[in-house]
Amino acid sequence: MKKQGSRTTSARRVGQWGETAFFAAWFLLGLSSLIYLLFAPTFFDEQTPWQLGGGRWLVLLVVTSFILLGGRGLAVSLLQMRTSRERRSALAHNAAKLAALPEHDDDATALPGIPRGINLTNSPGIRLAYRLPMSHSGAWEMLAATSFCLVWNALTLFLIREVWVGYRQGQPTPLAAVAILPFMAIGVWAIRFFILQLVRQTRVGPTLVEISDQPLQTGQPFTCYVSQSGSVRLQELAVHLVCEEETTCHQGTDIRFDRQVVYNETIIERRPVELRSGQPLEVETASRIPAGMMHSFHSPHNAITWKLVVRGTLERGGGTFEHPFPMVVIPETNSVTAHGSAH
Repeated sequence: MKKQGSRTTSARRVGQWGETAFFAAWFLLGLSSLIYLLFAPTFFDEQTPWQLGGGRWLVLLVVTSFILLGGRGLAVSLLQMRTSRERRSALAHNAAKLAALPEHDDDATALPGIPRGINLTNSPGIRLAYRLPMSHSGAWEMLAATSFCLVWNALTLFLIREVWVGYRQGQPTPLAAVAILPFMAIGVWAIRFFILQLVRQTRVGPTLVEISDQPLQTGQPFTCYVSQSGSVRLQELAVHLVCEEETTCHQGTDIRFDRQVVYNETIIERRPVELRSGQPLEVETASRIPAGMMHSFHSPHNAITWKLVVRGTLERGGGTFEHPFPMVVIPETNSVTAHGSAH
């Protein structure tokens, strides 16, 4: 976009969707071409695609490049749609003001077992001091949904092809046709699940959480700022202050992992919420880490984790999304001083 005073030459959202549609077209072209090359000889009695001699590998290479390049561009475009322009501006203006957690060995000795949380304080906020990093963005869920949908439906199409060939050759197999029905049902569910994941990734915009101080002490008040963008209607949007206890133990050759929520407080709750493009929901509230609670802790077999969790419920059966933002909670100053004096 070229700046023209306070205006721009085009809408930012139009450019984003145009780029996404461009790479999506290349990805779908490569995918449909690969399916045609593999299944056209069976369904349509056409041998032309494979009568290319040694050049068929070149054709497959070109088609595969369409899939890889288009898929990569599509993924990058979707990720860029979830970024914030204010984020880059804040990094440029506030990086010098950061007060990162101490990295000296003396600090690690004074607070043994407490995560140092260096990556939690190297990101400046727009309104408050620090922006919390999100534990996961849903990219792995999207990748898993896409892979399962493609692989399972490809297998289903292969089985349908085998049954169809048997009927055309006068050797029908009714039992095989009935056995395909569960595969088709799972394939439909996989497509629906993929569409839901795609809607969440495209219509639910980035979630930004900022905090006034980091690390926090037990019993310390803090201010939290949440910005949720997107273009969707939510039944509910809530922010929870959560403390979890994680335990890992060995039973013979088995490794067992257990996670229990020991504290859960709703600090922000809005219902319903109408998210519109360019108009994110912005909420700022004050809360407090409860006094007497266990601070953050990490060891090979036990861990206490504190985090802010943003949960949203989409309308019309759109499912839910959950974005955790980890924090570091340390003991109160007098507790740390007493602990150091005892040593």
